[in-house]
Amino acid sequence: MPHSNTALPLCVDLDETFCKVDTLWEVAMIALRHRPARLLGAIVGFFRHRSRSRFNAELSGLVSFDASHLPVRSEVREYVQSARMTGRRTLLVTGADQAIAEAVARAFPVFDEVHGSGNGVNLKSRNKAAYLVERLGKGGYEYVGDCGADVPVWRSAGIARVVAFGGRVPPSLRRRVPDLQALTVAPRPAAWRVLRPHQWVKNLLLFVPLLTAHRVGESGLWVAAGMGFVATSLAASAVYIVNDFLDVAEDRRHPLKRLRLIASGDIHFTTALALAVGGVFGAGILATKLPAAFGGWLVLYLGLALAYALGIKRLPALDLVWLTGLYVLRLQLGGAATGIECSLWLLGFAAAFFGSLAALKRYAELWVWESGGVRDLPGRAYSSAARWVLFGVGIGAGLMAGGLLPFYIQGAMAQSLYAKPDWLLGLIPLLFFGLGNMWRDALRGRIVGDPVTYALRKPLNYLLGLGAIWIVFWAAG
Repeated sequence: MPHSNTALPLCVDLDETFCKVDTLWEVAMIALRHRPARLLGAIVGFFRHRSRSRFNAELSGLVSFDASHLPVRSEVREYVQSARMTGRRTLLVTGADQAIAEAVARAFPVFDEVHGSGNGVNLKSRNKAAYLVERLGKGGYEYVGDCGADVPVWRSAGIARVVAFGGRVPPSLRRRVPDLQALTVAPRPAAWRVLRPHQWVKNLLLFVPLLTAHRVGESGLWVAAGMGFVATSLAASAVYIVNDFLDVAEDRRHPLKRLRLIASGDIHFTTALALAVGGVFGAGILATKLPAAFGGWLVLYLGLALAYALGIKRLPALDLVWLTGLYVLRLQLGGAATGIECSLWLLGFAAAFFGSLAALKRYAELWVWESGGVRDLPGRAYSSAARWVLFGVGIGAGLMAGGLLPFYIQGAMAQSLYAKPDWLLGLIPLLFFGLGNMWRDALRGRIVGDPVTYALRKPLNYLLGLGAIWIVFWAAG
């Protein structure tokens, strides 16, 4: 928006105004990952002393806060820059701790002065209004804020502005501050994107036991598998949200992951948290409609997935085993939902196949970071020297998956399910060709995100899938 013709000092709030996020939650998430015991102590201290300023100071002292990758509102930043270019004083005035405010001001040098909470004073709402009136006089400043806590500050300002998504001032704020003006910012994306619904395709594995047992004609089993699919997807989405909170610092430096809603600041913390809780609650309700075994496997899946997000993914080799196990667990969830026991052949093949994809995932991540000049994988215990080890592990696991098929085909189970089981040998070259293409693309740096998602974007894989279906159809007779 064009800058207003005024000589008034421009005062700007930090949390969810200049920045898209609340820095208090940011610091808390960093502390949860690196110093959980100290974070718990700070929370207990807050309830004991009821001092927000003291709590802010304790949290900021727990971690090293890097503001350089913090998502800021470009519209607000440009507005501040425009004011500064016309000679106006620009002030960052925030309830965040002074150390946090100064870190942001150093990373984004558009402010002449920085004023944050400290010395027992929480510079928010009425305290902030009184502070600015004392320094600049009533009506002696322009203030840009974002929420109801800023109402006392707006009422004391000469010009009152609110960051307004799409230019729409919330009616509740308009009623309390009639002369409130909009500083238009881009609308937030749809909140459901934080659930990562594109990842739900992995949960189609729940239908595999139904298909491999040749019981596709039983509609009741399809319904059960469908309910299991939805329950598992909701539970997985809840874990994705937790993972995104914990990995927010690394995600903001990644070429693709920085676009995730939590990393980009395009979803409020409490909204994401509510969706995570809702996902677990919805998964639990669906689980009560399925056999008890499904609920047991789902609890195990949730526990292992959370353990992976909280720390297992930072342990080399064990993280690959864990990732592979989460894929295999999806087969067990499908078997529990439908009452079909998964054969050891199926579980063994899945472990080898998805073990190859797990190694491929880490290899591709290393390639992306190394191409940007980073030799150690942030948030993971791998360096560029591990690329060829991962390559060997992935190729070996893929060969193992193909090597299991002939033994299965000659076994009693395949002989009982298929009229012409030898036709299934045709699956082996398709498997090797598909995995080989994936690894070739990884070696060329073409895989940037999740390998399963990448595979679904390649038309060749759909042709290979149709070929596999045709082979199984003829083998069944």
